[in-house]
Amino acid sequence: MRTTAEQRDFARRLECEEDGLYFSRYFFKQRMGSKMIVAPHHRIIDETLQRVIDGEISRLVINVPPGYTKTELATINLMGRGLALNHRARFMHLSYSHNLALLNSSTTRNMVKSQAYQFLWPMSLRDDADSKTMWWTEHGGGVYASSAAGQVTGFRAGHMESGWQGALIIDDPVKPDDAHSETVRNGVNNRFNETIKSRLAIETTPIIVIMQRIHYHDLSGYLLRGGSGERWHHLCLPVTINNAVSYETLFPEHTHAIPIAHGLPDGWLWPFKHNESHRISLFSHRRTAEAQYMQRPRKFNEEGALWNEQMIAASHAMTISQELTRTAVAMVTIMNVTRIPIRQRKISNARK
Repeated sequence: MRTTAEQRDFARRLECEEDGLYFSRYFFKQRMGSKMIVAPHHRIIDETLQRVIDGEISRLVINVPPGYTKTELATINLMGRGLALNHRARFMHLSYSHNLALLNSSTTRNMVKSQAYQFLWPMSLRDDADSKTMWWTEHGGGVYASSAAGQVTGFRAGHMESGWQGALIIDDPVKPDDAHSETVRNGVNNRFNETIKSRLAIETTPIIVIMQRIHYHDLSGYLLRGGSGERWHHLCLPVTINNAVSYETLFPEHTHAIPIAHGLPDGWLWPFKHNESHRISLFSHRRTAEAQYMQRPRKFNEEGALWNEQMIAASHAMTISQELTRTAVAMVTIMNVTRIPIRQRKISNARK
């Protein structure tokens, strides 16, 4: 018969294995020393990730504003809990920054090595594979981390077995500073099909792309419009919810998307983080707000810009034969001007 302490430990282990959000809250407190502030969207993300673990979803895109705990839930804790559920689970984690990918990998590794984790799921890490870039458990599970543009060959996510075996997790593949670099964006999009996509043990190994939208042609948009030729479940969580507008109305071009209903009420997604008092500052930069916060970046040609994207691209391709000494760009803003009679104008000038 179990003692009260043993019953408590058994209940905690069972709760962590069955409830991903409980797992995240428990180990957030263990790591940070403070409670995780939970919002309804956290539960929606957790339920969606559980569908991945259960084998219901194999291709998933999650779009959510920056700072809304996406990496905590879908990267760090998913890998930690994934290894608790299957000690042989193998993960490949990619991000725009090699150092950021290593930080996430290291955070999960330290969690697995912690006393709290080992007490619930005893497992040791192999001495010959215990670095931030790549670490393995004694059972053959573990994590390989790199940048989206870095070395990914030589490792595969998952195993050639049925059931939950790990996943390929892509967290913010392009940094916001590179959002308008066609070279960087196309490089990541092309690399997904040419290299990254082949890093699965079997085709049913899940791929999770979780990111803030940064451009119409970013990886999310590329995949949801059919760039990989696959259907993708799509959980879209803008900073403000408006259920009056359907997914099909917002994203008519998402031909390969399977929308996931979030069931959240109208209003701010996480009032503790952003609410009505932040509206002016949040939406002061329209392009950033529409992309990173509303998850609906527009094409440049739809923004009413003086120079559209095609014009800028065409200018880059131009060959100028003459030697340039100076380039001048003049912009004139047309405003309504009140006409002043000539006589009055002369009098005004005379008084100056």
